[in-house]
Amino acid sequence: MQLLHREPGLETNEYHGTRTAVIVLPDLRVGDVIFFEYSLVGSNPVLGGHVMQSLRLGASTGIALLRNRVISDRPLELRAFVDAPAPEVRQQGVITEYTWVLRDVLPTPSEEAVPLDHDVVPWVQLTDFQSWHEVNEWGRKLFRVPEVPSKRVLDLAAEIREQWPSPTDQVRAVLRRVQDDVRYLSLAFAESTHRPTDPAVVLERRFGDCKDKSLLAVSLFRELGLAAEVALVSTSMGRRLDEMMPSIRSFDHVIVRVEVDGNHHWLDATRMYQRGGLADSAARGFHQALVLAPGENGLTEIPEPEDLRPNIGAKLQYTVVEWGGALWLDADVTYTGYVAELLRGAHASTSRENFNAMAGEPILKAHPQAVPVGDAVFVDHEQYNEVVVHQRFDLARSWVTAKDGRVVFRVVPAWLVGRMPVPAADRVHPFALDHPVHVVHDVVMHLPQIVPNTELPRVVDTASFAYVYRPSTNENVVTLHTEYRSRAPAVTADGFAEYRRAYGQLSEVFEYFVWYRLPSPPNAVGWPTPRLLGIALGWTAMMLALVVVTHLRRPYWRRKRVAWEPELAGRRGWLALLGLAVTFGPVRTLIDFWPALPAYESSAWTSVTTPGGEHYQSGLSFLLLMELLLNITVVVGGVYAAVLYWSKHRSFPLVFVSCMAFSFFAVLLDQVLVAGNRALEHELTPAEVANLTVSVPVTFAWVLYVLNSKRVKATFLPRPKSRRRKKKPPRPPESTQPVSPDDSFAPGL
Repeated sequence: MQLLHREPGLETNEYHGTRTAVIVLPDLRVGDVIFFEYSLVGSNPVLGGHVMQSLRLGASTGIALLRNRVISDRPLELRAFVDAPAPEVRQQGVITEYTWVLRDVLPTPSEEAVPLDHDVVPWVQLTDFQSWHEVNEWGRKLFRVPEVPSKRVLDLAAEIREQWPSPTDQVRAVLRRVQDDVRYLSLAFAESTHRPTDPAVVLERRFGDCKDKSLLAVSLFRELGLAAEVALVSTSMGRRLDEMMPSIRSFDHVIVRVEVDGNHHWLDATRMYQRGGLADSAARGFHQALVLAPGENGLTEIPEPEDLRPNIGAKLQYTVVEWGGALWLDADVTYTGYVAELLRGAHASTSRENFNAMAGEPILKAHPQAVPVGDAVFVDHEQYNEVVVHQRFDLARSWVTAKDGRVVFRVVPAWLVGRMPVPAADRVHPFALDHPVHVVHDVVMHLPQIVPNTELPRVVDTASFAYVYRPSTNENVVTLHTEYRSRAPAVTADGFAEYRRAYGQLSEVFEYFVWYRLPSPPNAVGWPTPRLLGIALGWTAMMLALVVVTHLRRPYWRRKRVAWEPELAGRRGWLALLGLAVTFGPVRTLIDFWPALPAYESSAWTSVTTPGGEHYQSGLSFLLLMELLLNITVVVGGVYAAVLYWSKHRSFPLVFVSCMAFSFFAVLLDQVLVAGNRALEHELTPAEVANLTVSVPVTFAWVLYVLNSKRVKATFLPRPKSRRRKKKPPRPPESTQPVSPDDSFAPGL
């Protein structure tokens, strides 16, 4: 076993001294059962000897045997949750033993987005506290304001009193000093888990956690003559504290209650970048607190502050300069309350690039092709706790061309994307929602001309949220008003059906499509001009004539450097793969060229190649003509190469190499011509760059293979003639007898 010193709260400046025991089990296999046990003896002295424990009686995995035992020297109060079973209780003198033994515990289904205050597995709570009054007495002993304030505290209080005579302004000044000048850092070791640090030490070292900062704020408030107390709260179980048994462990955070002009204000000293009045600085989401003050014998309700302003107010102006062309978006987004604090903190603590990316993230989710123009403009209205961010985007690439020729642009409320997820149909536990959320989203689209709008206002109202959608049109200006307000922090199981129905209605009005059908040029007949058709047919005929001449001449490379091995003859191995590429090469060329064919129709050709035409661009006619002739050549050559391949013609290697070389240089020529035409302003896309990069090694690889393959030579090239010399006829045997002159002229010799 190894002990690792891991700090799970390191990213949030929280250090607890947590250690992790790592046990490696050898030869562990599926189906094995692991038995482990551990004991906890004693408790932190800061708890004053009190016994408090929470036991989980289930898990997300199955458990064969679960045994929990609690031994106490005093009786404990128990409370069960989620139908947790009762324990077996044994009394031996002053010792009380509580034992739970469970067998074959079924796994509890784990689901995402479960509210923090919802219990998933059975558990029990044990405590020796009899009332919240006892917990209050324990807390008051720890959070004791020094009777004699330190000089640092006195000097800071005097400075604030002199600068801010109004009690309200003094509260704001104290909160600002504690929040901004004392950074948050939690060193929760031993007794410091619950015992706060002396306010003088906190001021001197300028850091502390929620306990330290809250006690410092209370010390300053009291020195200024204001009634203030520390309050214990829970960040996750605030709504359920009255269901829990009195316990110190029910709280994980500390805030402050201060009284100004007879009104109580609940403040969180650990928040940062809070601005505005006291109402803007009110603590949120805690619901109940245990105020550490005399006479507080129970939990106190914390009123939830109400802000009638939306958390986010987005005003987006789309300016369509040209259908399918230039499109600009100017976004002015106002953040208020706690959302403004988050933006203010991000602007102060991150780089300019990171802040631009964070502020523009909703727009990039709604329009992935958007291009930010310049930096985000940040305007802070501190007196209202309000932040305004302005950004500009180029959306020219966001147009989509439909199959029927329309250009379409999609508009959605960007700051609502992802805020309304849908729970699964078989979900069991409640579904957590972002709350409180109030978003007002206004879209104004300035279009080149008047477009019809047939959409009607819609209102979707449920127990979980309310959604209002109001479209309107005024000549060439379309306005879309969207408002979303959350009503509950979660959707309960009995509300899933209503939520899904509402979501279905919401999806009908969540998207708005702006479309326009580009006018077709006059006299569009769908056929090229006679001159263009003649050029194409003439070039095709010339290519076919070249094929006929080549086929009759039957040219080929002799390839003396490649050894002849007749046993390799046949379309197998890499040669079979080459056959597939050769066969489908012309088809691929036609598919790639097919989208460009409408440009050669009579009306379109006239429009783009005639000076003064609607879409005229200089040099475009030459480019289109060259692309047409190059593609005709590639298709004709590819078909001829395929025919030669399947007929095992000896001209195949020569024709194939020629076609590959021509195709490669044709692509390069096309890119050069496109790049040289300034009117097109074309930049190579990543897909085009990747295609060119891959085509170079592929082309050279196949060419080298055809030129150096023994199988290619044995399959297509003619068998070489034998080079051995002809044998001379044998000479007649020489006779030992003399030959007469007459014999030399004998017949047959």
